[in-house]
Amino acid sequence: MLFIVQTSLVAKHNVSMHRQLGIAGVLLAAVMTVVGAITGIKAAARGAVPPGADPLGFLAIPLGDMLMFSIFVASAFFWRRNREAHKRLMLLAYISIVAAATARLPGVLSLGPLWFYGLAFIFLLIAVAYDLGFRHRVHIAYILGGGLLVTSVPLRLMFSGTGTWRAIAQFLVGRVG
Repeated sequence: MLFIVQTSLVAKHNVSMHRQLGIAGVLLAAVMTVVGAITGIKAAARGAVPPGADPLGFLAIPLGDMLMFSIFVASAFFWRRNREAHKRLMLLAYISIVAAATARLPGVLSLGPLWFYGLAFIFLLIAVAYDLGFRHRVHIAYILGGGLLVTSVPLRLMFSGTGTWRAIAQFLVGRVG
């Protein structure tokens, strides 16, 4: 809702209210990141993961999502004076957490992370297509940020099976779970 409200405020040229609400949005994003990470860790501790998934390995998915989300929100805040970069970074923040929703579509979760991330990344493809169609070039935020986001998925999946990740995940589950 906040994303839609913020977009509407800018469309109505109410930049002052957009900026004020943006500060609350940054605080909300910080809380979301902490709550999301704790929720993922507690779910791993309970074994509440998709059927057949290793709880410690799967923990890389929600923690990676929270990391990507926080990177994009922080970057958008840092470049808030650069309107073109800011709005794209905020869209990337949204895209970085929408995989949790796409995974809950009927039948998608059982297909695995590449599928639910693939569905989420359709939003990135639409955004890039919009840039190409209307600007005739892709903004650097989509190239770098989108590249980081897309690359993070297979990297997370590879890292989640290592002994290093298992040690980190066990430590987190033992501390928070």
